[in-house]
Amino acid sequence: MKDDVIIKVKHFSITILYAILVWFLDSTIDYLFFSEGKSFSDIAFFQISSIELYHRLIFIAFILLYGVIQGIGLLHQRQKNIAFRKVNNELLVNKSKLIKANENLSMNNDKFISYLENSPYGIMVLYPSKTIYEGNSEMGNIFGCSRHELEKLTFWDLIPDFAKKMGIDLFDKVDREGSGSADLPYLNHIKEIRFCKIKAIKLDDGNTLVFFTDITKSLEADKKLKESDNRFHSIFNDVDNIAVQGYDKDRSVIYWNRASEVLYGYSKEEAIGQKLEDLIIPENMKENVIAGIINWYENNEPIPSGELYLKCKNGKPVHVYSNHVMINKLNGKKEMFCVDIELDHLCNKKEQLVNVNKN
Repeated sequence: MKDDVIIKVKHFSITILYAILVWFLDSTIDYLFFSEGKSFSDIAFFQISSIELYHRLIFIAFILLYGVIQGIGLLHQRQKNIAFRKVNNELLVNKSKLIKANENLSMNNDKFISYLENSPYGIMVLYPSKTIYEGNSEMGNIFGCSRHELEKLTFWDLIPDFAKKMGIDLFDKVDREGSGSADLPYLNHIKEIRFCKIKAIKLDDGNTLVFFTDITKSLEADKKLKESDNRFHSIFNDVDNIAVQGYDKDRSVIYWNRASEVLYGYSKEEAIGQKLEDLIIPENMKENVIAGIINWYENNEPIPSGELYLKCKNGKPVHVYSNHVMINKLNGKKEMFCVDIELDHLCNKKEQLVNVNKN
């Protein structure tokens, strides 16, 4: 590009010099052949008529105009070359950025594919028709088929007929809100009914991304836990003389049997969800009771049994012998139960028995 500029400059300079040389030669020839007895200072180069001067000035002006036009063309070409180099440099920079972005995209795509393949959850992409576009290896393991076989199925092939209404409701919600989740029964590779949690997300291209988690064992564990709780609670539900209350780690009431209603005056509905210290603990005992419960949960140091003066709903004191039990549930959670026996009632019974024996 630089060499082209130099050539243009040389061409312009030679054009100007050529014009001056032509004028000089024309005047010299006029002196040599047509000017007898004239000195050199009288030759046409120095002594010319106004018409000749006019003609020659026009000629030189033409030559200069030609040179100016060439110069303007040269400057314009130079500006175009500069602009071209600038655009070319920008294209090179953008190309470099594009290559780097493609490399990063490729790396991220590889990571994403690796995540899908190694995920412990089933993941699949559904067409708008709910035909399976693709699924990861875990989906194939769940349904006992290869990925190629899986991609020949539809979502409706994976769930029993009675659950299809639930599936339709789920995808209607996804279409409206962009995402949704539901617990659905499904059929595994031996057509056994199991249960799954599905999280579905609407993609920009109209397809649906589905995360599939088997929750059958979790539901079975919850069922066993509930049955265990029911058996445990049934032992104390109808016991009249033993007040039993259950509390969680935050001291909120989770169990309140009939005897507790009679002893403390709060119905089951009033007590459930309330704090222990807000129901039956006198003001002067609250701090120690709260600290003892926290210590038991965190450091596994039981609260000792003993006689206590608690309070009932009307504010009157209640004299009880209180026992405390911590139960570890099947789900790993701990629950504390208090077993209270009213002592005033026992004392009255004892006095009555003594008086009967005296008589």
